[in-house]
Amino acid sequence: MIKAVTYVPERGRTEVTQASWRQMAAAPAFWGLVERGVISVEHPGANRVRLVGACYVGRAFVIDEVVIEVHEKVEGALIALLTHATRMSFKVEKLSAPASELGPLIGLLAGQFVEALRRYVSRGREFVYRREKRVGSLVGGKVDVTGTIRLHARGLRHLVLFEKDVVAHNTPFNRVALAALREVDRLSRLVQVDQETVAHARGLAILFSDCRDTSVLFGSRVELVRLAQRLETASKDDVRHDLLALAILLLSHESFEHGIATGAASPRAWFLNLETLFEAAVRKTMGVAARADIRISAGRDAPMPVFPVTAIKEYRANPDLVIRLGPSVIAIGDVKYKAIDEGPSASDIYQLVVHATAFGCNEAFLVYPGDTFSGVDIGTSSAGPRVRVFTVDARDLPDHMGRMLSILGVPTAVPASPGVAA
Repeated sequence: MIKAVTYVPERGRTEVTQASWRQMAAAPAFWGLVERGVISVEHPGANRVRLVGACYVGRAFVIDEVVIEVHEKVEGALIALLTHATRMSFKVEKLSAPASELGPLIGLLAGQFVEALRRYVSRGREFVYRREKRVGSLVGGKVDVTGTIRLHARGLRHLVLFEKDVVAHNTPFNRVALAALREVDRLSRLVQVDQETVAHARGLAILFSDCRDTSVLFGSRVELVRLAQRLETASKDDVRHDLLALAILLLSHESFEHGIATGAASPRAWFLNLETLFEAAVRKTMGVAARADIRISAGRDAPMPVFPVTAIKEYRANPDLVIRLGPSVIAIGDVKYKAIDEGPSASDIYQLVVHATAFGCNEAFLVYPGDTFSGVDIGTSSAGPRVRVFTVDARDLPDHMGRMLSILGVPTAVPASPGVAA
């Protein structure tokens, strides 16, 4: 159960009491968040402590039943940006986090489980020796005299009944692993799960086919969860404990969303970098809004030298957005995931002008997050490029990208709705 939650806004600050700070400072999980750059700590006064959020959002237990949650500043922005996220957009850490109802992040848990199970299989699966009775003309174990006499009495004098010790992989742990693999396939029909993860899960399920029995094929998920919980409680091996915890979540249809917690705990915590995700979402949505012959890419894919004569490789322009029509670059843009309350910083403008000049482009723009759409024409710089500044709402990117492209003079796929004049 969750007793207390400390909320920290991404790129914001939250003051904590001295009692809470003493608890956090004594917890290794808290310093794990600091080391990972999720949060930092400020001491503005002798008896004052602030937690500072970075560009990540997510939540994790820092001590028993106490959670730190870094949340987005604009309500609804996380849900909107999640639709553009890929599995590589997340930092999934081995920290405990509150479990929640089933949601899109179950795909991350499925990927973590399949990867952990692949490592387990590479070291060799758990097995036990079992004694089986076999009948054959060649003896491979301890002869069962009584059973052999019965065979001979039936006229089968060429056969011998014997007992042989064999290696069996059908253990409770392996059965739970197979059940969880089968559940990954089922979950992929309900929520988005990476197809590579599903393919690996199916391949591993074939390897575990010797563990199929009635409990796996026809048993209830509730009973399998109870079995996994008993095994987890008895396990002293960290790898097995981790695998079982992930299997329990998959079989229980629990995830680690930012929704209402179920009271259980997930062995994983996820953190999403909204800065890189906002950039990716803007680029992707802009590509959909633009006409088919317009190509939009990241400058890092083909950076241009800032000093083309000397060709110093250390200085290259790599803007976030390069808009091309055929071979020509018609606009250059940078995406800045930060507040623009007092206008763009001088360094943002300088960087943008250098990028546009290096690409030989006369249109340059900056994109900032906001809760409404706006466009401001700063003017033509002395270096040549014209500079505009836009704010867009992450919750309404398709419409706002169309309006922005229209202002920039970039052909769009469909007519944009009326926008704010630049």
